[in-house]
Amino acid sequence: MWSNHVIEQLKLLERGRQSWQAVTLISVALVCASNSQAQGLTYVDADDFVNVNLSTSSGEPLGNAIDIFGTSTDNGGDGLWRIRGTATGNMFGASGIVYEADPGEDVPELIQTVSGLASGTSYDMYAVWWSATGGENWNIRGALTSNPNSNTLYDRTGGLGIPGSLAVFANWQSLPGDNPDIEDGFPGVEGATLEGNRVMLVSKVGTAIADGSGEVQVFIDDLFDESLGIAQRTWFDGVAYAPAGATANTVTATIDRTTGNLTVSSMTSDFSINAINIASGAGSLASSEWSSITGNLDSAGDSTFDGDAWEVTSSTSFSLAESEVDRDPSEEVVLVDGGTFGPGGASTIDFGNVWLASPFEDVSVNLTLNDSGFSVPVTVEFTGGTQQAIGDYNADGNIDVDDYGLMLGNLNRTFSDISRAEAHGMGDITGDLVTNFSDLVAFRDVYDTANGAGSFALISSGVVPEPGCFALLSMLAAGWLGFRCRRHAPVVAAGALMLALVAAAPEASAQITYVDADEEAGGNTVGLPGGWVARGAGASTDALNFANEGGALQGNGEVDELATTFSIPNAGFYQIYAFYWSDGGNWNIQAGLESGALTDFDQNTPGILTVNEETQMSGSPTEVLGLNVLGQGDDTFDDYVDGNRTIYAASIGFAAVASDNDTVTAYIDHNSDLGARTWYDGLGYAVAPAIPTLEVNTSTGEISIKNQFDVSVDMSYYEITSASGSLNPDGWNSLDDQNIDAIDGDDAGSVAGDSLLEGWDEAGGVGGGGDLDGDYNGDLTVDAADYTVWRDGLGTTYVQEDYDTWRDNYGATSNPGGLSPEILNEVNLLNITTLAAQSETSLGTAFNTAGSQDLVFRYGNVEDGSLTTSLVTYVGEGGAAATAPEPTGVALLLSALCVTLGRRRIC
Repeated sequence: MWSNHVIEQLKLLERGRQSWQAVTLISVALVCASNSQAQGLTYVDADDFVNVNLSTSSGEPLGNAIDIFGTSTDNGGDGLWRIRGTATGNMFGASGIVYEADPGEDVPELIQTVSGLASGTSYDMYAVWWSATGGENWNIRGALTSNPNSNTLYDRTGGLGIPGSLAVFANWQSLPGDNPDIEDGFPGVEGATLEGNRVMLVSKVGTAIADGSGEVQVFIDDLFDESLGIAQRTWFDGVAYAPAGATANTVTATIDRTTGNLTVSSMTSDFSINAINIASGAGSLASSEWSSITGNLDSAGDSTFDGDAWEVTSSTSFSLAESEVDRDPSEEVVLVDGGTFGPGGASTIDFGNVWLASPFEDVSVNLTLNDSGFSVPVTVEFTGGTQQAIGDYNADGNIDVDDYGLMLGNLNRTFSDISRAEAHGMGDITGDLVTNFSDLVAFRDVYDTANGAGSFALISSGVVPEPGCFALLSMLAAGWLGFRCRRHAPVVAAGALMLALVAAAPEASAQITYVDADEEAGGNTVGLPGGWVARGAGASTDALNFANEGGALQGNGEVDELATTFSIPNAGFYQIYAFYWSDGGNWNIQAGLESGALTDFDQNTPGILTVNEETQMSGSPTEVLGLNVLGQGDDTFDDYVDGNRTIYAASIGFAAVASDNDTVTAYIDHNSDLGARTWYDGLGYAVAPAIPTLEVNTSTGEISIKNQFDVSVDMSYYEITSASGSLNPDGWNSLDDQNIDAIDGDDAGSVAGDSLLEGWDEAGGVGGGGDLDGDYNGDLTVDAADYTVWRDGLGTTYVQEDYDTWRDNYGATSNPGGLSPEILNEVNLLNITTLAAQSETSLGTAFNTAGSQDLVFRYGNVEDGSLTTSLVTYVGEGGAAATAPEPTGVALLLSALCVTLGRRRIC
């Protein structure tokens, strides 16, 4: 058991307060006295005053790098390191000194010189530093050579650099010294200054040979990158060293990539834990393979870890957690004493093959210390093989045509019952638990990254360049987690334009006519008040220069949907816009052409550009970003920026105007889940760019893609969807079937279009009637339950290749065919198909004439990531008027931008 004093120190953590002393004392309790720990870390405090061992790499005086009087809690900003202290003047860290670089500062690179080493001997050198926990991720740069602002970055979580190791589990031979401040009055210990939930970390910066004077220099710097927009705080405390190759961490967690096996080992003296949590944000845990303490190593098992009972508190792909039972069946309180961990108890615990192979090596292990209740993270190390790359769906070490085929077979699937790690194996590269157009776009990018720029276009020819030197691992886990779409977050569609920028290509501009939203009686906007407030010029809190008569409609919280109806003088095909304002605080708007089915827009939507003084323009007409905005009558669009407010335009869909002066209605709302507010100003319309449309014959069921414009249109992808299931897959004559733009690639056959990537490829549909490959439990569905059957029978009933069969067919059912009456789509991933001007391409009788007229048609270009929702028209008996469905889903892009700017987009 630990001393009463140690217990008292650890109890500080339970009160939400944490200090260097508390963390250090945990380290004291965990340090093993055996000879195996004799070669641990020795700490050397950074010192600019007494035993001076700090200097600047630039040769400048130390006083030009450190503000020795900067002991207040006020943030810096002078570009100097400062000595960090509390409001009472108490110091932090070993020997009372922490050198701080504040967010937004670029401080000078420091050198700490470690003396007294054996000349010619190799040492592992470590930076010793601090970070707050919770949502904070402080960091430090450290190396053995000078390279200001560019040396290796270390942080707490690994989100920006290499994750540091907790000092609590470091193998210390000589512990960091105590803070000599007796004011806190803890018996036997001077110090224990507390502030928040900070933890000490250690990071190995390299291995060095001590020079002839027995010295080694370590270079320390901060992270300065304004583009990150995060708190880039650095707390530097000192340096530690150990003989090269010495063990630095005494408690470790190891995962074998080849088997998924997880073990947790301890080389420290005995200590007790009463709970453990194994977690994965990507859901890469296999609960069926978990060998828990509960029922195995507790009183219900062999009691080798704990003679008391444990219980499982969580068993999912995201969390495997268990703890010692604290109550007996009679509800009488039982004193929890934990299980003994360390050489005197269980020095290694094997938790089984709990990790599912995937690119997401994000497993964390936390041990709850019995005496303090403090949950301590353990460093997790992956061994065996290399990290799986994003896009290597079949985990064979290559990103190739086999991965493309797997993704294509799973296209259009939604994986609601599995995790992101499992869904990646089905072709979900974006992490939104759906395989769709965005995954095709992303896969093309990762293929080129892994195999060399432009190599994707050479797949079918068999000419594949040498892999590029860029390591694909840099796009794994953390990087690509940021890329993924969040399922539960509101969809913010691309396509909003800031109306304050001069167009780069005026000859390609589209003229928008602005229509002000008029909330007055008899005006064009209904639904007020409904929680909306009219904002206009005159009041001290109102903007003075809003477009058209200075008015805007403000929505906060829950408001009613508005409807603005306006007429368009001439018949034709038009693109419709909604105009709205933002102050830079993420104001937003919901808008669309169908009531109740609106899309979210804000100023952070992809494609948004920023304003600057040179591009703030007034007058009418004014050309901005290729859009020529005109007012109607005397109501000219006279200002785009007012104070800190800027106006935007969002493309919300297309409308077919059959006759002159026909009306169009747009619907506006505020999404309270996004917070902020909505300032809606009006609508706009412009002649639509040349885009293909879909014509449906309701009598025959024939569907055709039509280009009714006088210019050609390019596309490499299209999809037709029907929420009611009104498509007829059996009658679909796809572009793949017709061998449109087919080529003969480097396959075994000699017929153009007979293999993948030889032109257009139909999406979706693995499996079919009869026996279902991968359905190992015989329930006519290939799902997670079949994985468990395979794993349990591996080596007896099943072999490793059967896993590939399960993965390739995941989600398949016994329904005949793989095509769906809800979606038909295909892709030409290597090339572009050009639809000639005034042309029509039949797709066969792909419409069910007994179904609903609810088709949605989208077309796109995989290479630039553009995806546009177009128009669907119905002809024949019972044919309805043209419909322009709402732009929904991931990746709706403004067609005009695709024409005028030619910018690449990932949708």
